[in-house]
Parts: sequence; C-alpha cells; structure tokens
Amino acid sequence: MQGYRVAFPEEMASQGIFSALESATARCTEAFALDLGGAREQEILDMRIELHATILEALTQEAIEVGV
Repeated sequence: MQGYRVAFPEEMASQGIFSALESATARCTEAFALDLGGAREQEILDMRIELHATILEALTQEAIEVGV
C-alpha cells in the first residue's frame, strides 16, 4: 500500500488504499462469520456488521500508524 503514495497522486492513492482496506475487511469478516454457525440469522447479521466495523477500524489505524 505504501507504493500507492509513491506511484500515484494523493487523491488516487487514498482511494486505492481505502479500496484495499475495504477488500481486506470484507474477506476477514466473511472468514470470521463462518465460525458463527448455529446462530440465528439476525445474530449473524449483527455480528457481521460489528466485525466489519471493528476490522476496518483496526486496519485503518494500522495503516495510519505505519504511514500509509
């Protein structure tokens, strides 16, 4: 992701980085959601929303800390 900042203007780099973080978040959320078997549909939906927000926040914070 750091290469985005070197190779592209800031506007494009920010958009690319956000897309990469969102994609990683979606994949992580799906992987964790597989462990929710046996839960009710609404519980799974609520947990996916919470997982997505938590993972996106963590990845975004990490990207900020390493200067991406």
